[in-house]
Amino acid sequence: MEREPALDPSGILPECPMCQGFLPLFLAREGEWVQVAALSGGRGFQDRLAGLGIRVGAVIQVLCNTQGKLLVRLGSARLFLGGGMAQRIQVVYRERRSA
Repeated sequence: MEREPALDPSGILPECPMCQGFLPLFLAREGEWVQVAALSGGRGFQDRLAGLGIRVGAVIQVLCNTQGKLLVRLGSARLFLGGGMAQRIQVVYRERRSA
């Protein structure tokens, strides 16, 4: 039985070419609900996302995905994420969240 890669306590995804079950947020399709599984970036990147409310465990919906640039829903807020930022947010698919 294969295991998912362990996250260090800071929530940073260890460098690995084939992280099982995780995909970068920019690959998620419109309308999909995803949960943030890991952040592959430094402390400044994590702090910037935390200021927006995006943390490991957050559930978000992809509203629009245009060439990797995303409009997402997090709670009642809508956030725009550039492609570089969306590429460093690792997610897993979730069931539709109740309103």
